[in-house]
Amino acid sequence: MAFWDFLKTQELSQWSTWQKKPKQLKPWGFSPNDGLLYLEFCLPRLEDKDALQTAKAYVEKLSLDWVRAESVEDLEALSHWRVLVRSKKTLNVSSLLGSTPQTSPRQGPPLTVAALTLGSGDSLALERVWTRAGCWGEAGLEARHGIRPFVFRRIQSLEPIVGKLMRLRVKSLLMTASHPQEKDREKALKEALEELRKSSSSAKNLRAVAIAWDLKAEQAKKWGYVEGFDQRAKPSEVAKALIP
Repeated sequence: MAFWDFLKTQELSQWSTWQKKPKQLKPWGFSPNDGLLYLEFCLPRLEDKDALQTAKAYVEKLSLDWVRAESVEDLEALSHWRVLVRSKKTLNVSSLLGSTPQTSPRQGPPLTVAALTLGSGDSLALERVWTRAGCWGEAGLEARHGIRPFVFRRIQSLEPIVGKLMRLRVKSLLMTASHPQEKDREKALKEALEELRKSSSSAKNLRAVAIAWDLKAEQAKKWGYVEGFDQRAKPSEVAKALIP
């Protein structure tokens, strides 16, 4: 079954794609470079694993790198899946995000996701991220780093603490994408988590979110950050398990 036909049979709403054809971006307002493919759709059932497998198969067929796909269930019982893939050729990305769309593609719970995609040696200034809260809004989070592909998330309901905490994550977590060796990535991520733990106690829930999304269960247990860790646990549950 074709990929898009599969989406229709699963009653998946709101999907948008681009690949070398900027005119197809309406109403997103993005300015993609050649070689970029972005898929966005909403899953009615978080437990539906077939859609993820089908998406992966589609990406592999196009000979693209699989960067990340994730389901999110937390403060607002989010059910959005976002998939970012990039071409295997080196990209020179100067601007990934464009102007705010005039209308909201879909009413949805608050969630901000920005995708950074870089070729080796490039640098990117992330000047805007989009806030999804029934309409698209602008949140002035900025980061200037030369990094490899990474997906970067923000929960709008925790906005008062987001600025400080995300700067810590931009400084350390994004560095993990630049380490070619697994042991180096683990070391960098552990250091990042130490920074997160040193932040204010009011950020405890968001720290839990970061750990839940960025660590495998066995890593979290090995490092002693979480007891009874479950990758599908809600952030509030994970936060209770965090060692003070």
